[in-house]
Amino acid sequence: MDINKFTPKNKLKNTSIKKLTDISIEDIYEILYSAKLLKNKLLAKEPHNNLKNKTIAILNMTPSKKSVFSLEMSIRQMGGECVYFSEAKEKYGSILDTANIIKNYGIDGAVVFANEQSEIEEFERISKIPTITGLTSFSNPCQVLSDLFTIWEFKGKLSGLKIAYLGSDTNTASSLLIGGVKCGMDICFACPKGFEPNNIIREKAMQYGEYTITNNPLEAIKNADIVYTDKWPENENPDKFLPFRINSEIFSKAKPDALFMHPLPAKRGIEVTTEIIDGVCSLIYPQAENKLHTEKAIFSLLIK
Repeated sequence: MDINKFTPKNKLKNTSIKKLTDISIEDIYEILYSAKLLKNKLLAKEPHNNLKNKTIAILNMTPSKKSVFSLEMSIRQMGGECVYFSEAKEKYGSILDTANIIKNYGIDGAVVFANEQSEIEEFERISKIPTITGLTSFSNPCQVLSDLFTIWEFKGKLSGLKIAYLGSDTNTASSLLIGGVKCGMDICFACPKGFEPNNIIREKAMQYGEYTITNNPLEAIKNADIVYTDKWPENENPDKFLPFRINSEIFSKAKPDALFMHPLPAKRGIEVTTEIIDGVCSLIYPQAENKLHTEKAIFSLLIK
């Protein structure tokens, strides 16, 4: 389905956004169109109080200190209240205990950061409130939805474009594979042996379209419209990843108007060289900005 021929209805079939394998192409497009509308409203300084009198909880079930700045800003700019529970597992116990507590607090929706996808599923089942995956080891839906919005914004389409992803499988990479294939994009992953997307993701992606997995970065990047990478895994020998580093030489194998993307944080000089990530082809800052608008769209469509 061509996104430019889609007519939005301003509603979702899904009641939560947990992982991209659960989301229909229609709902993906609804989110992207809503993000475009809300971005234009912010730029025009028009009010968009879609979350007035609503309270959203951001629950971090992991010990890490993840950035929630775009989430907090998106909620507040739409007139909602944001409550952030850092290290929620330490304070409230298991996901079962946390969900049972939260559901009685009058919360209208929740963004949950967890280690395992099963924790997101259990939280939604128990709390019975709209649940959005902030991040798990398996999935990063908000990031990839904002990436798709950014590509549409800069390329004017999604279907038919080629994305070359170079590096190691990550939660973002897995979500990118699913989201890109669903949108009719040509996805080509180049990873060192042993670092390809896992079989579960590959089998899921096969249900929606074709893609390519290779160990040859030159094969992946040839004629690419978008070149994408993410951080390399820690505690691994970096030498095995060196052929997959995005530098000027390898980037020149993509299309002349190719654009570079990275979800951040990035290690300049490691997975990507400075002249690429800070060059005119880089979309890293539009990507980061568009997380705000895409998260607004998700909240606006899910929480009425």
